Amino acid sequence: MPAMKIDKSALGCALKLLSLRMHTEHELIKKLYAKKLSPADIRSALAVLKTKGLINDARFAKTYSEELRRKASGDIRIRFQLKQKGLSEQLISECFEKENPEQQYERALEAAQMKLKPNQALEPKEKKRLYDLLVRKGFDYEVCRKVIHQLAKCSESNEWEP
Repeated sequence: MPAMKIDKSALGCALKLLSLRMHTEHELIKKLYAKKLSPADIRSALAVLKTKGLINDARFAKTYSEELRRKASGDIRIRFQLKQKGLSEQLISECFEKENPEQQYERALEAAQMKLKPNQALEPKEKKRLYDLLVRKGFDYEVCRKVIHQLAKCSESNEWEP
């Protein structure tokens, strides 16, 4: 089998991008096209990177979704961010297979508690502010409603402490 001809500039550019952070195949293609590299050179470079294991969309999806979860992002936001990175619906769905709904509730509760002061009463204005925060972070209506209800109940009885 003849050796594959690889344009060093396409491979070099891709390696430089990957040295900064993980990228999806879709992201690399977009960035390499923006550098006005030929499609053939880009395909060749990506083939080499895939065989070496330097591009792995499944690993990227798992790692990136875990990172977003640590930042208290909701499932809606995580799905959107993964879609923006050019990942397939199948890979995105695989990121959510092992998560249970209680984990999303815990992340939302933690995000809301970080914004509250100790012993702060939840007035309607504060409830709205927390609800808006949770929606921006990508939590669905049911989760937001449960968190606000829980925090309101705790603030009335002064149980909650950050």
